[in-house]
Amino acid sequence: MTQIKERGIIYSHQIPQLLDGSKTLSFRPVKPGAGMQAGWLKPETLRQSPAAEMGYVEGRIGAQFDHPLGGPLSFIYCPYGQPGERLYVREAWRTLKEWDGRKPTELGDDADGYISYNADNLTLNNLWGRYRHARHMPQWASRITLEILSVRVMRLQDMTESEAVAAGAQEHGNSGWWIDYLCDGTVVNTAKNSYETLWDMMYGPGSWEKNPWVWAIEHRTL
Repeated sequence: MTQIKERGIIYSHQIPQLLDGSKTLSFRPVKPGAGMQAGWLKPETLRQSPAAEMGYVEGRIGAQFDHPLGGPLSFIYCPYGQPGERLYVREAWRTLKEWDGRKPTELGDDADGYISYNADNLTLNNLWGRYRHARHMPQWASRITLEILSVRVMRLQDMTESEAVAAGAQEHGNSGWWIDYLCDGTVVNTAKNSYETLWDMMYGPGSWEKNPWVWAIEHRTL
């Protein structure tokens, strides 16, 4: 039986929506691949690419981008995988305070069950130790697994209102207004505008305006 491939993916926000399964779409910036491609393919050139088409090369999914001046630019593999494969979510976490001196690789089976997750907003006490970044979370400590249903490439600003909702934009109560993630207590009038503020919060001011190419990853929480 073929083993299903699993890769780690970092989330710094929207953990509750992943846990309850309401977040079913994730957008991630397209970046030049590792190795030689990262050396010659400049992010600005990639951003200026006028068109991209999904495809497979050597059995791996990705997108062929056109050059801003005409002709092909490069094929970029999607680093998150393809339909049928899985992603284990890496999030901010803590272990027991007595284990603060241990690296993740030094935490054995005895640590399983003694993990707290920052997204749960648990009251910190003398039991829980130091903050551990999501990038350092090993797979055994992950509590969320996503199955990839589809992968597309698109311009960020081309998302629809329904896609913004699927990506986690939240309504402010049942008011018909949507949360502004940049300003506490304020609202915006559409889910897409709400996601715009979330994107700028995650990637920095002006990131939405750059309208980058993104991977649109549809998934379900297992």
